[in-house]
Amino acid sequence: MRKFKKFIALTMALSACCTMAGIGNVSALEENTDTSVSFGETALPEWVPQSFDDARAFAINHGKTYIADGVICCVQKKSSTKSNVRYETVDKGSIYNYASNVLFNESYSFVAPEEPDRSDEEAYRAYEEYMWDLGLLWEMSITPEFYYEVTVYKAPTEGEICFDWVKTVGSYEYIEAELSFAVNESGEAVETDIYSWLPDSLSEYKDFMNDYGNVALHDNYIVYLNDVNYSTGAGIIFEQLGTAEIKEVMELSISEEKLLNAAGNTNHTVIVYEAVSEGTVKGSWTIARPWSIENSKTDEDIKYYEVDENLGVHEINENEFVVPVRGDANGDGELSIADAVMLQNWILCTGDLTCWQNADLCEDKVIDVFDLIMLKSELIEKELILPAPAKE
Repeated sequence: MRKFKKFIALTMALSACCTMAGIGNVSALEENTDTSVSFGETALPEWVPQSFDDARAFAINHGKTYIADGVICCVQKKSSTKSNVRYETVDKGSIYNYASNVLFNESYSFVAPEEPDRSDEEAYRAYEEYMWDLGLLWEMSITPEFYYEVTVYKAPTEGEICFDWVKTVGSYEYIEAELSFAVNESGEAVETDIYSWLPDSLSEYKDFMNDYGNVALHDNYIVYLNDVNYSTGAGIIFEQLGTAEIKEVMELSISEEKLLNAAGNTNHTVIVYEAVSEGTVKGSWTIARPWSIENSKTDEDIKYYEVDENLGVHEINENEFVVPVRGDANGDGELSIADAVMLQNWILCTGDLTCWQNADLCEDKVIDVFDLIMLKSELIEKELILPAPAKE
């Protein structure tokens, strides 16, 4: 243990020249025994990140946010290498002045510890394990591409907080996260956005998958999770069949919070879907190379769902799934001339189309006159309508 503390002493020497990171790498190697941190007149809980390593551990365990001890702590990862990147916190109608209730705000960058002498085996082993955990063992001179910003708000006792993290790269602007918090019936501040249950950290990802498997249903969202090595050419291939339709609304890549991700690393993927039309639907998720699915398939999940008129989603058994009828544009379960009439009216912009999947006879995800031609051909083949008389 004496040798281990010698290595800690080496890393502490870096604090004198670090204005943002503090004693960043000490906390990951030696447990912080302080019970609280003072900020002005406010004592912050001991779990609030006070270094780069603390912020990294927070991101691995909690993701973006954590609420406890009367405070809301947010940790945002920001780019440190791109000058054309801007970040904003944009209010979305909060009924609580969170900007005036910031208890703590600090940014933490990584500062590499000094490499101990190799003759000190215990200290050097601890150093190697630390650098390996960061993905830096073979790339000691790398410039980290990100830093963590930690913001702590006093939790509201009434009202609600709603804001977006907006990232702008050059002229392109997009929302990184939509966050919201409110006060429940017990008077406690709680997170109310999708991340209140959707995993956005490595620890939450593992727990969620352990509890629910690769495919789960939550708050009318269908959630798919899996580990994919995209460097092999494999990807997630999603297919659906049925009278209902679901669509992807969000995809997350759960980070291991390494400073350098080695080529060939597994990607922890989360994809969220929601329903857009009622009926029943079969969803299948396959990990494979798109050009050789059957020969490269490594995993497959199949689920069946019913979507009600309010777009509520319910899991069902395979025998409850209604197999769609090809050409059944009105979704009544049979092929008839009424389907041709509905499809024709829709093409002419004089009517609605109940089930476009059944009407897509060309299977090109485009509904047009060619689908109508094929539908009429099938009706003639089944002798449900007579062919037009030949001209003399």
